[in-house]
Amino acid sequence: PSLRRPVILQGHSTRWQFDRQAGSVMDAMRRGASLVAVKTDLMSGSDIECPNISASDTAWMMTATAFVLFMTPGLAFFYGGLVPRKSVVTIIMQCYISISVTSLVWAIVGCSLAFGKSWGGIGIIGDPSSFPLFLNLGHCEPWPGSRVPQLLFACYQMMFAVIAPALITGAFADRVLFPAYLLFIILWVPLVYCPFVHWIWNPQGFLAQWGVVDFAGGIVVHISAGFAALASVFVVGSRKFETEEERKMAKVPHNRTLVALGTGMLFLGWVGFNGGAGTAANWRDGGAVVNSSLAASFAMMAWIAIEWHHLGKPQLVGACVGAVGGLATVTPAAGYIRPWAAALIGLVTAPFCFGCVQFQEYMHWDDALDVWGVHGMGGVLGSILLGVLADSSIGGVDRSAEFLGKQVAACLFTMVYAFVVSYALLRVVGAVLPLVPPPEMVAEGLDVTIHGEHAYDEDHVVYAAQTRGPNFLAMAKAQAQARTVGATGSPSTSGSGTATIPSPLVVIAAVNEMPDNAEITSDLVVPVNRKNDDTDITSDMVMPVASQPSLPIPRPDSPPEQQTDSFSNDEEVKSMLLQIQLLAAKVDALIASGRASSTSVARALAGARAREPPKRGWLSSADLNRDR
Repeated sequence: PSLRRPVILQGHSTRWQFDRQAGSVMDAMRRGASLVAVKTDLMSGSDIECPNISASDTAWMMTATAFVLFMTPGLAFFYGGLVPRKSVVTIIMQCYISISVTSLVWAIVGCSLAFGKSWGGIGIIGDPSSFPLFLNLGHCEPWPGSRVPQLLFACYQMMFAVIAPALITGAFADRVLFPAYLLFIILWVPLVYCPFVHWIWNPQGFLAQWGVVDFAGGIVVHISAGFAALASVFVVGSRKFETEEERKMAKVPHNRTLVALGTGMLFLGWVGFNGGAGTAANWRDGGAVVNSSLAASFAMMAWIAIEWHHLGKPQLVGACVGAVGGLATVTPAAGYIRPWAAALIGLVTAPFCFGCVQFQEYMHWDDALDVWGVHGMGGVLGSILLGVLADSSIGGVDRSAEFLGKQVAACLFTMVYAFVVSYALLRVVGAVLPLVPPPEMVAEGLDVTIHGEHAYDEDHVVYAAQTRGPNFLAMAKAQAQARTVGATGSPSTSGSGTATIPSPLVVIAAVNEMPDNAEITSDLVVPVNRKNDDTDITSDMVMPVASQPSLPIPRPDSPPEQQTDSFSNDEEVKSMLLQIQLLAAKVDALIASGRASSTSVARALAGARAREPPKRGWLSSADLNRDR
């Protein structure tokens, strides 16, 4: 009876309150009460459930998280283009596996060590029981100092953790086995990366309390990874090269297109990397995006100018490295400086990082992809320049001698810590698991020996043309042995000096500066038009080169009784070999320019022979012209 009266439902601010009151109202109506009016300030579901969460900030941070995740595949392509083609799968796999392994480590213990309550209150490391598997992180509770959900912030920071160990892989390309690398990630993230985060980005960290700042990871990501990369160079040692020319060739990118693609992906990802560090869709994060773009652009142009002066040509790879260096260097300062300062950082980055790369070459530090010189020292430079370029009206931090001194001291401390601890971890990993692959695995290629895969389908069609230098036989033999692999991913041999070649596989050998009595052996020349995939390459299927007149050059698909003709003199043999050499050089140029592939060349040769079968069992001038 007490509820038989008009009811007004008004002004409820949460879904829970609304549902509770509405239940009472509906119960009263069933008893005969009349509902006079309903007036509510309820808006969308997100505002109802999470009043302290900003929809716009949350949307931007979700986008920024995706952008930062996108950087790791971008880094994989960037590194993949720089390494030799037999190491592409290996370096990409090392980058991609960091997404999985690091995410697991971060979710289980890493987030707690980095952002948990400081253990003992001394600002060294977080309590590992703070957020195990993201427990105690809410959907509706904002991260302190922001208006984004705690879970989203933890995921955003996880993407930073993912790319840090992936950066290190560029230093030890071709020199670390996969199981050892996995163990290294599991140890390095909680023992090196997470302490860096706690010291600087956790308000309870001792460096943060001292006044050290790092907007988006110049110290936390780039110094930690760059100096860990330098430590790895000293542990795994240098790559083994027989000649200085071979060492220089190892530094030549095998696919500049992949480098450019990876750079574009990294550039886009850096919009979220630096632009999301402020955890808000506001003017400050917008300024960080502008500063990042300016620093990258100025560094790219400056790097191009330096290489243009040294090499006489502007080069694509140099432009890409310059842009990445500018982005890495501006990272610690992006949210604390004005655009003119970002442009200055970009201009200073190019000569500084270029000099660091030259210094490591001078010191014979075999950092394969210049991780220390570009990322490590770039992070140091940006963190120090922040001390002289910071603007208090932008990020609340002003430049001063005291602030500069703190930034320098923080860089020195973190550089030493990252190097020493990473060095010790690699030594421990090497004591537990094999760390460095044996030379025969490296010579054959880690893509095949570790992962059993090729980066390119045409690697099953081997094009081994060596047209310059007096050591043709040695180089061609080594190249053929390194590239001749079976379907199982390992060399297949049948008898002494006889290779079983899978299909499709072609080796084109060219001749230059060979002694008169030299012979191209069975592991150098594979016929294009053999009859079956299991054909063994034997001594009667090769092209001997000697100075005797009337030297026959048998075709492997011709029966012995048809092999009756011979060349008239030694000069005809030499002329034929010269034509073969020129043809191979032209094919090499076509493949290098991208206008042809090894597969298309082999297909064209096979098709030409099928249309016009030889009239005799000899490699004649007519046959050569037809193949051309």
